[in-house]
Amino acid sequence: MAKMASMDPAAALGRRIRTLRARLQLTQTAFGQLLDVAQPTVARWESGRHMPDEDMIRRLASIGHLSPANLRYGESEEAEAGERSIAVIAELGSGWRLSWTRKAPPERVPPPAEADPRTTVAIRVRDTDLAPLQPGWLLFYARDRRLPPRDCLGKLTVVQTADGGDALVGELRPGSSGQRFDLSSWDGGARHELRLTWAAPVIEIRPRYTPLPATDQE
Repeated sequence: MAKMASMDPAAALGRRIRTLRARLQLTQTAFGQLLDVAQPTVARWESGRHMPDEDMIRRLASIGHLSPANLRYGESEEAEAGERSIAVIAELGSGWRLSWTRKAPPERVPPPAEADPRTTVAIRVRDTDLAPLQPGWLLFYARDRRLPPRDCLGKLTVVQTADGGDALVGELRPGSSGQRFDLSSWDGGARHELRLTWAAPVIEIRPRYTPLPATDQE
């Protein structure tokens, strides 16, 4: 029998949510009411057409007395998922600019505890003038959680400026209009009236980490 890991992640998660609901002996409507969502949302989860966000996965896991990793990967794969590693895809340098790395193979590091290692990536701090961040620290964000910039206001965020401009990191603030944004660096610098293509909140800052050998994962 094929392992669950070979199934589409959304479909595999949907099956586990459906199993959880059946174990609780709840209809989709009653299950949705427990989670403050509508019945069609539950149906989309269970069919694999839509995946719940991280906050909802934690709520679902709590209801089922599971760990978030157990719900996301299944009992037989939770240990394996914890051993996976993620790629360091960029370096954060002067001016809080990102430079995308082209190492082959890339450096790999352990993922955040509750992050999906299939979609989470890391940024390594390179320069010394990015206080309070220090060289060698890691920032993590999820590539599948790129959001409209307005949904990231007030958060430390990775952003891509429009028209092929810089990729930057900073705390996102509203600009003069709904299409313009300011980006404040933690060292006091700021950029104003930016037009952005996408934004992704930083989900963890790791001051220390243990690199993993590149041969651990292809």
